[in-house]
Amino acid sequence: MAMTPVAERESAGLETLTSPQRFADPALVRRWHELLAASSNLDKTFQSPAWFDHARENPGATPLQGALIVRRGRGGAVDAVVPVVKDYDGLDFTASSYTLRKFKLKSAVVLGSQFLAPADESSYDEILGAIDRWAGDCACITLPSVPDDSFMRRWTATSRAVRDRFFVYAPFDPGTGKIFCTDFPATFDAYNASLDKKRRQNFTRKVRVLDKQGKPGKLRRFDRAADVAEFLRLARAIAAKSWQSGIGVDPFPADVDWQAKLADQAERGLFRAYILEAGGEPAAFGVGAVAEGIFHYRATGFDASMSALSPGTVLTYLMFGDLLDGPNPVTRMSFGFGDTPYKRLFCNGDFEAARVLLLRKTPANQLLRVSHEGFRMLVARAKELYLRYRPPADDKPKGGATPPPSDSSD
Repeated sequence: MAMTPVAERESAGLETLTSPQRFADPALVRRWHELLAASSNLDKTFQSPAWFDHARENPGATPLQGALIVRRGRGGAVDAVVPVVKDYDGLDFTASSYTLRKFKLKSAVVLGSQFLAPADESSYDEILGAIDRWAGDCACITLPSVPDDSFMRRWTATSRAVRDRFFVYAPFDPGTGKIFCTDFPATFDAYNASLDKKRRQNFTRKVRVLDKQGKPGKLRRFDRAADVAEFLRLARAIAAKSWQSGIGVDPFPADVDWQAKLADQAERGLFRAYILEAGGEPAAFGVGAVAEGIFHYRATGFDASMSALSPGTVLTYLMFGDLLDGPNPVTRMSFGFGDTPYKRLFCNGDFEAARVLLLRKTPANQLLRVSHEGFRMLVARAKELYLRYRPPADDKPKGGATPPPSDSSD
């Protein structure tokens, strides 16, 4: 049961907008884009007007309630625009590949994980109060991926306004911790020039290998709503032949209407996907979202039978060329959570980040937080003991099999 938020009056310059007509006000949208252009947040793709509309629409499922927290500074100009939606988050009690229990929590999700606002404690406290009032029926506020070195993360740890109302919990989620990214120069030629000689030669050699094997590589871009069905057909066929499929990982789980979701993204200019063909045969795929000059890589995979041809590496390299020299070039790319060799091959930056939950101060939330934290500590300790005392035979792949290649690379 959600705790009633602290009753506070909104300041004269602070508004909580809940009407689609207000969201679309041309002057507000123009100022919103100006604030985004000045922001260094890697996740500002998800703070954009287009993504906010997409998140509220929630294609293929029930639409979500959304709000914009808008603040005007002393001169009357808008200096903060914070999009939030009500959805469900949760805490999973998972050990290895086994999920023992899932707890769902109704949550106010801050899109982009940070506030698009001046980075000072009083501004953030004021915005938190507005979200708290709007989301009085929610058990928590979710910040999906907050960089450890960000003002947002420091504020959650030090603000009295946060401590008085919420338990701050950054659960360890398997596969999270480090985010890899690439900052791009203006052109693909400039990107190539920025690479060290060995890496540049390695990429071009892998492209030439496809030609020498009689399987010339061709990159296909998909970015229109009419493209989605064909992309999903090709990508799912590739995913079924990937090494991830062998361990039960599906990049397009059946409980999501991907046709509706990706088609809606395409209508809003957010959808970007690629297929690498090798000699006319689909070999690898990549899909993500693009807005505000940033491409977020959501999923990728390649046909494991073609691993000798390095389709994952060739796909990503050619994608860079299209992202930089194609329509609406980007300036940055996020590879998301997870530390894998192919990300280190392509990325020139990384940072630690975490999902942060602001759990309302209720007995139920306190018990859930303590239980989950204790469970994760037990799992970590058990893994530590296993690695220390496991039998020598466990160090070798069973049946002489080689370990799977890294995610989307070769």
